Amino acid sequence: MFACATTRVITPPATPVFLGGYEPDRRAFRVETDLEVNCLRVVVGDNTLIVLTFDLLYVTAGLRNQIMEELLKLGLKDEQVFMAASHTHFAPAIDVTKPLLGCPEISYLNHVAELTVEAVRQLLDSPTEPVTISLKTWQQALGVNRRRMRRVRLARRYRSSVLPFGLEFNQAGMGPNVEGPIDPIITAISFMCESQIIAVLWSGSCHPTGQCDKHCVDSDFPGVVRGRLREAISLAAWGSATPLPVLFLQGFSGDVRPPSGRKNLRSPQQLVRALLLGSQFEPLSTEEYRLWTSSIAESVREFVMSKSNIQTATYVQYRRLNYSAGEFADGADALPPVSFHSLQIGSLIIVGASAEVVSEYAIMVRRMRPECVVIPVGCIDHVIGYWPTSRMIPEGGYEVRHHCHSFGIRCCVAGIEQRVLDGFAAVLVF
Repeated sequence: MFACATTRVITPPATPVFLGGYEPDRRAFRVETDLEVNCLRVVVGDNTLIVLTFDLLYVTAGLRNQIMEELLKLGLKDEQVFMAASHTHFAPAIDVTKPLLGCPEISYLNHVAELTVEAVRQLLDSPTEPVTISLKTWQQALGVNRRRMRRVRLARRYRSSVLPFGLEFNQAGMGPNVEGPIDPIITAISFMCESQIIAVLWSGSCHPTGQCDKHCVDSDFPGVVRGRLREAISLAAWGSATPLPVLFLQGFSGDVRPPSGRKNLRSPQQLVRALLLGSQFEPLSTEEYRLWTSSIAESVREFVMSKSNIQTATYVQYRRLNYSAGEFADGADALPPVSFHSLQIGSLIIVGASAEVVSEYAIMVRRMRPECVVIPVGCIDHVIGYWPTSRMIPEGGYEVRHHCHSFGIRCCVAGIEQRVLDGFAAVLVF
């Protein structure tokens, strides 16, 4: 097995910029940390894989198509190139199909595409190094389930022409649910040339929404982990001036967000809101955010530096399938297709879908290939919306219904769970 890797800074050249993931007019007025695209090339025999991870809310069809138009000219096939977003809510909006989640910055999309193609060209022109991998998995709760059942809930009526809000009974709302499901499994893979780490790929499941300043550009906790690993691992031994490439794959985090901060003293208005809506997430303070991100970064650093479970891969495989978006959501026929994409590198499988997949699917997908280490990945390609499980449907809530208006769909199709599992199963059989 051979590999090489590189990275590019994709921080917007200037601010202010419109952010993705919030109301359409949310802007960032400063840069807290740089955004990056990190790129990995793996070669086994005649097979080449490219993995691209972006500090973006979503990859989108626009960005993927623009990049692939150039990469196809370089001899790469669509199924050889895996693209995933960290899902940070502090990057410029680029999705033209979701104007309610941020005014798209098209010039920025073009900027990211140009830098990414340049990075992949470099990888294809660079000599690859013989590598082994150190593969670690452990359990650590990055966040908390955000679905809390409410006896009475005040809910927005997006399509009501009379009242903007209405009451819902026995439905899920946004709130910390420490007993709710999460996917606690973290995986880290170090690519090593002799004893030197030349790239790290890691995965965890939690919305990157912890940053205290909601009007800045920031890579959130994946960027903190990246910085800590770069401090710990020197590339001087093999003479590279490029920062250590650190690729982050966002897991199935559709119903998981950072832990709640301490409760503040409430005004009368806040007390009324709490009575109507129930327990709510409190924003993290600067110190709480620092402690939370530092604990994640230190854990990943510790496992990466231990360098055990060394193995090599004698084969790689890949499979990619596209489906009409209308097969997964009503009212989505005009949207870009839904994609399922898998890569297998020896005993490691990376499998992704173009949706915000809730955490319960992680265990279901891992059971499909129990003999391998499976990394489930959400937010690849063009995200159609959230994929709830059948258990969640009668509970309602944002992940079931309330997100649909912002994503330009009416609702998930009946039998969504089986449709999702069939899609994963189709790309996990090589």
